[in-house]
Amino acid sequence: MPAPEQDSVRSDQRRRRPAGLLRLALRHFQHLAVAALLVSGLAAAAAADPMAAPLGPGLVRCYDPALQTITITANCHDQIVTAAQAQAIEQRREERVKQAVEAKPVSIPGRHLTRLGSGFMVTANGMALTNNHVIAGCAGLTTEGASGATAAMLVAADPADDLALLATRLAPEAVVAFRPPGLLATGSFAGIVGYPDLGLPRITPLLTPGRVMGMAAHAGQKTHLVLKADVRHGDSGGPVVDDEGAVIGIIQAEINTPVVYEKLHEVIEDVGLAVPEATVLRFLERHHIGYRLAVRSPALDQPALLRRAQAFVLRIGCWT
Repeated sequence: MPAPEQDSVRSDQRRRRPAGLLRLALRHFQHLAVAALLVSGLAAAAAADPMAAPLGPGLVRCYDPALQTITITANCHDQIVTAAQAQAIEQRREERVKQAVEAKPVSIPGRHLTRLGSGFMVTANGMALTNNHVIAGCAGLTTEGASGATAAMLVAADPADDLALLATRLAPEAVVAFRPPGLLATGSFAGIVGYPDLGLPRITPLLTPGRVMGMAAHAGQKTHLVLKADVRHGDSGGPVVDDEGAVIGIIQAEINTPVVYEKLHEVIEDVGLAVPEATVLRFLERHHIGYRLAVRSPALDQPALLRRAQAFVLRIGCWT
């Protein structure tokens, strides 16, 4: 009789074992399912916002204030930002792009936009400055900036000094302040604010950092402010500012490297010419236009300089 009892016990264990294994398997799959949901949730969040994704060892989020871009890198030479700061920067950029896309573009009926340049507001009643070569030959002009977009009218031009004064219907958030007269130290900061052509037309201004190289007579005629900076098409007419945000000139042109090499057999790159501040102020005075002189203030970093300039810099459209 004992044998059947033992058999029955072993048989009962065999009957219970599959149920125990099933419960273990279910628990195991439940853990796997939870882990999978967590991983998929993180992946979805990362896909929705790459700036929120966890970074690998040694990597940082690097913000370039001049280009207003964020990259993930191991070698950051600009500003290291947190995930929250990166998300805020991206949101602001997306909002600016959205506003630019949704805004009704200014145009001139029956005309075509043929080129773009830069300029800036000088007075609170809408007077603006740019280069003469930006507006020369244009049948119509438009201006776009932080205060809106509108058609503009040429008031005065000086081809010799390459300056032009425009009247707009804008009520600017701010106007420029010019640096008080005085010598500029060689090597001091000089920032170009404008709408350079980097492959596509810009919808927001860009600050290009540079340095003062000195004053020089170009082509044996006018004296120019010489800068070490990457000047591009579209920058022309934009303000050149010092490290306090005061205007020290108007960017005019880039040295033609092939021509210089042909004449001097020297390679000169990233050298720009600007109309000096003194020339600009004489032009304004001849046409009875008031202007502000800056008071000395602490130096600003590049993001702060760009924020200040965004209030008065303009994109100038030439229509033919």
